[in-house]
Amino acid sequence: MEVASDLSNRGHHYENGLRRLVETMQAYLCQQRQTAKPRIRQTSTPAPHKIKYRLTETQVQGILNRYEAGEASATVGKAFGISKTTVISILNEHGITIRKLGLTDKQKKQATRLRQSGLTLDEVARQIGSNYSAIQRYIASAT
Repeated sequence: MEVASDLSNRGHHYENGLRRLVETMQAYLCQQRQTAKPRIRQTSTPAPHKIKYRLTETQVQGILNRYEAGEASATVGKAFGISKTTVISILNEHGITIRKLGLTDKQKKQATRLRQSGLTLDEVARQIGSNYSAIQRYIASAT
């Protein structure tokens, strides 16, 4: 501000205005500190980020039961609103062996018959109730 007052006839006006502004701000901040309420820290712990830690024991048991009953991990995941990867992680934590997806002998015979009738792999998979990649792997290994 000294430069402004040296170079301008109105510099001292700017300097006085700035000084008043600083004094007003300091008074305001001092008043805020005196009237401010102290912050209260939140004592409750926030919900865990990972979904598997937010599942109840009943839900985890349901996941284990459905998988052991023969449902695919992706199907179990959809039923509980979680990913297939999370289901597999929960199964691993509980010492359950992960099944390899494959076709039963009955499904293999049906897939061969349907494929020979001219259906696409996608259509075969839908009719059998399996996924595309399982059908594709079986057809490729059978030929």
